[in-house]
Amino acid sequence: MSIRPAGLLTGLRLAYGSVLLAAPGPVVQAAAGQPADTRARRVTRVLGARHLLQGIGTVGRPGPDVVGLGAEVDLVHAATALAWGCSTVTVAGRGWSTRSWRPRSPWPA
Repeated sequence: MSIRPAGLLTGLRLAYGSVLLAAPGPVVQAAAGQPADTRARRVTRVLGARHLLQGIGTVGRPGPDVVGLGAEVDLVHAATALAWGCSTVTVAGRGWSTRSWRPRSPWPA
């Protein structure tokens, strides 16, 4: 039995979604380098649920309709992530900043 690349990617998506849903705090801590607040954990859980639902929808041999719907979901996600990133500038006075949400780089700034 061989593993198809698409099946492997679906499995990774399901695993990633499960981790985001079950343990959002450590994931945000690792990515942002600071503890996750309640809002960040909620957003991370929503993202995890989206990955799980999308992964479940593509477990079998998805047809063009399912793949197209997945692409549309990814496009909406990209648009909302961009809007979220732009909106953090306006709430910087409340302790948020765009810099705090960037992943840590292995190279010093």
